[in-house]
Amino acid sequence: MTKFFKILFLLFFSIYFCGNIISQTKIDSLLTELENTHEINKKIDIYLKLSKDVSESDLSSAIDYTNNALVLAESTHADTLLGIIYSYLGGFALKQDSIVMSEEYFNKAIEHIDIQNNPKEIVAIHLSIGNRFVEKDNYAEAMKYYLKGIDLSEELNYKDKLANLYNNLGIVYLNTNKTEKALNLYSQALDLFKSKNDSMNIAGTTTNIGSIYIQLGQNEIAETYYQSGYELFSEYNSLEGMAHSLLKLGLLYILQEKYIKAIEVLEESLIIQKKLEVTVSGSKSFFLAETYINLGIANLFTEKYESAKNYLIEGYSIAKSTQQNRLTALAAEHLSECYKKSGSYKSALNYYEIFKQYSDSTFNEESIRKLTQFEMQHEFNARLKEDKLERKLQIQNEKRKNLISFIISIGLFLLLIIFGLLLRLEKTRKRRMKLEKDSLSAKLEHTNKELTTYVMYLLRKNEFIISIAEKLKIARLDAKAENKIVMTELIKELESNSTMISWEEFEIRFQQVYTGFYKKLNTNYPDLTPNELRLCAFFRLNMTTKEIAAITYQSINSITVARYRLRKKLGLISDDNLVAFLTKM
Repeated sequence: MTKFFKILFLLFFSIYFCGNIISQTKIDSLLTELENTHEINKKIDIYLKLSKDVSESDLSSAIDYTNNALVLAESTHADTLLGIIYSYLGGFALKQDSIVMSEEYFNKAIEHIDIQNNPKEIVAIHLSIGNRFVEKDNYAEAMKYYLKGIDLSEELNYKDKLANLYNNLGIVYLNTNKTEKALNLYSQALDLFKSKNDSMNIAGTTTNIGSIYIQLGQNEIAETYYQSGYELFSEYNSLEGMAHSLLKLGLLYILQEKYIKAIEVLEESLIIQKKLEVTVSGSKSFFLAETYINLGIANLFTEKYESAKNYLIEGYSIAKSTQQNRLTALAAEHLSECYKKSGSYKSALNYYEIFKQYSDSTFNEESIRKLTQFEMQHEFNARLKEDKLERKLQIQNEKRKNLISFIISIGLFLLLIIFGLLLRLEKTRKRRMKLEKDSLSAKLEHTNKELTTYVMYLLRKNEFIISIAEKLKIARLDAKAENKIVMTELIKELESNSTMISWEEFEIRFQQVYTGFYKKLNTNYPDLTPNELRLCAFFRLNMTTKEIAAITYQSINSITVARYRLRKKLGLISDDNLVAFLTKM
């Protein structure tokens, strides 16, 4: 077993020693790089890296490195670098419990840092300054910095510290008895911490919610939250968180008059705090002073006056030196009671006067007025921001509406132009069609006239030939025998020529005028003969029976019979007009 522990010790020592060697090697490398670098900005960067690397092990050297960086940055007037350096120095001042100095450094950092390009630093500074004012019980100033930090986080879209700001602003509201607002802020902080799986801060906020239930008089619920916080901190071995939760439990037990239990948990908290050099959520003096003072109070109520006095004096000394007025007043009040109980009335009176002095300055009417003023100002700014956003949205909506109206107007205008052009084109088309139709009608009429003239010419020609033939017949009666033979042959030739009309030429001319007439007849009435088709053409030309008889050299009766047969083939009844029917073809 002894051998096992030796091996375990050697293993632990090796890991620790190797870790230190690696850390020291890194520092040596940076120092070598610093010696070989002549560029000022590069030197500043190396000094800050060195400061960060040694800050946990050698705070004094870290401050020296940062001050060297400050000297170089001041010579170059690099505002952003100066802001970051002052932020470093502010953090180091906090570790040394130098509240006033930390405020000075942080305020200088705010003056130099470019807010837009360094949201992380500027928000962290507002959070740190707010924390310092909480420790000094100056809740009005704390609220101012927390609210500004929240505004900047939202404005710059930097949400990493928003949960911490909500949580710490909740502490301000809790200490100013605005329980509902505090619970609302804690709830927002808890949701954000859970979304980031930030177990440590989940535990811290859970513990803070317990304090709200104390104010609401629900001590059992408060104790549940404190215990839950303690268990979460224990799970992650957070000594600071464990000490904080135990302190809260001690305050609860004092309130419940469970003084023995209070002393137990407060002493346990004190043991843990003494192991810590600094705390994450604030300077060790704040919690250390509060722990000493409440240990003194618990011992006072159990009539252990000497122990009470020692604890109270220790807490009073820390609180006064770090300007924590509320804790100073609390310690002085119970020291006065302690000395009174032990018969030291002069000391009791002296501490009572100190108590009055600090209690009057802790949270007087002016503080309340400032707190209300900052709160109202923040609400006003929030409403103003909302109004600006609303106005901006209204302007955007108006612009959108105007743009839509403009587009619609342009669209309507273009539609009107298009409609006008289409109307004009339609009118032009109709005009052109009318002209074409008129031209076609004129041409048709002209052709029809030509065709009619041609038919009339044929009629006149036939009548002329027939009249000559008739005269020759009369003259033949008185002619000589040898002439009669010649005259008879001439009469036959004339009668033959009267029937030889140029039907081909007629049909060509007819089809030029009435295109498709024959085709439609042949399609619908394929049984029609060529003579019947020709007869249809004559009727289409609105020729009378007499005119047709003359041109075809047939009798009127023959044409009448042919007309009757044609009507029958076309399927016409007695009331149907043949000419009208053929005109529609």
